Amino acid sequence: MSLRIAQQRALDVMEKALEASEPRLTAKFAIFTRLNADEEPVRAERLPPGRLHQFIPLMIPVAAIIMLIVSLVLGLGASGASACVPTAHAHAVPATGCGIAGRR
Repeated sequence: MSLRIAQQRALDVMEKALEASEPRLTAKFAIFTRLNADEEPVRAERLPPGRLHQFIPLMIPVAAIIMLIVSLVLGLGASGASACVPTAHAHAVPATGCGIAGRR
């Protein structure tokens, strides 16, 4: 497998950093390579198609509906946040008004 020059340089930098931080790693890798020299490379495993591909067309509309419901719930919850809330200040606001407009 051949890599682009930039990718190979990045791998070389990582290899040198690993060698510097883990000096025994090179020896362990050499032992691993000798022990597995007679082994065939692992082939990519093809999995049989599952039933998930049948549900993918349904997942997008369901996700959109869930996002719409969540945004509606959050939007309705935020609209009540501007109501007057009684505070415990020395200059109490009369019960009939909110904020500065209710003060006399």
